[in-house]
Amino acid sequence: MNIFSSMLKPTRESLSNKNSKEEAFFSLSGKYQRLIESLASVRAASGAAYVPPPEHMPLELRDEFMMQGRAEIIDWYLNNKPDPKSLASLVMYRKPLIAQTRKDIAQRKYKSYGATNDHLRSALTYYPIKNRFVLIVGSAYPQYECFCLNAGARPVTVEYNVRFSDSDDLTFFSPAQFDALGVKGEGAIAISSYEHDGLGRYGDPVDPTGDLKSMRKLQSQLEPGSLAYISVPIGRDTVVWNAHRIYGRHRLPMLFDQWEVVSCFGDSHQLLEVKNGMLVVDPEKWDSHFAPSRSRPEWVFVLRAR
Repeated sequence: MNIFSSMLKPTRESLSNKNSKEEAFFSLSGKYQRLIESLASVRAASGAAYVPPPEHMPLELRDEFMMQGRAEIIDWYLNNKPDPKSLASLVMYRKPLIAQTRKDIAQRKYKSYGATNDHLRSALTYYPIKNRFVLIVGSAYPQYECFCLNAGARPVTVEYNVRFSDSDDLTFFSPAQFDALGVKGEGAIAISSYEHDGLGRYGDPVDPTGDLKSMRKLQSQLEPGSLAYISVPIGRDTVVWNAHRIYGRHRLPMLFDQWEVVSCFGDSHQLLEVKNGMLVVDPEKWDSHFAPSRSRPEWVFVLRAR
């Protein structure tokens, strides 16, 4: 055996680590236990009164949301907070749905986020995730779990609402369950997720820095060197209350603080540069390109956990 083949061969330690993660993430007993815990939490919460998300941005937080005048505010109120008395938040991803979704993705037939998914496909081609345990951050439909499966990866979904499946290829954790496990992922996919954090639309606490805290949290959930594939709406810095944020030349670098920026997919006008792991933006070029809007396309960024 030459030195190169020996370098490519998995070590006993790495195989042991893989096996232990496989057991932690995908053991049948663990899946059942987490589902029982999640259903018990839903039942316990069913007696609580339903309080919809706040319709208006709290005045005392307005300056912080606007980053002291660097972001605009546009109103667009949405309520996607689950009702604890409803079973709508309990969703099963059945095997036929997984098979059909995988086939659709291979044929570029997407349920949502068409252009963003093409950017993700390109990113996964340049930066593969094969044989990695990849966290799926948020899941309303098994689209990104199936992206992982098609790429030869093992999806590990982290979602506040209850998800379960009859497929051995999928596994689910609430955020609290994943934190309690104490095992780190080897990659992450978060498509149209973090721009919502801190706005209350989904029942989360209102927090001007909720998105930044969530990105720091994700880094702590990954092995150093892991790649994360993140999409957010890009344009002028805007808080579209309470639908989402739009990330501009001020907020976007803040979102990726402490990460190494590897690449960007979707920037067809070359408004960004990546230098030494950081984003470089020409303010005049950026501001002249984008007009105020309540909705913008999403670019996919490849980040490396430090």
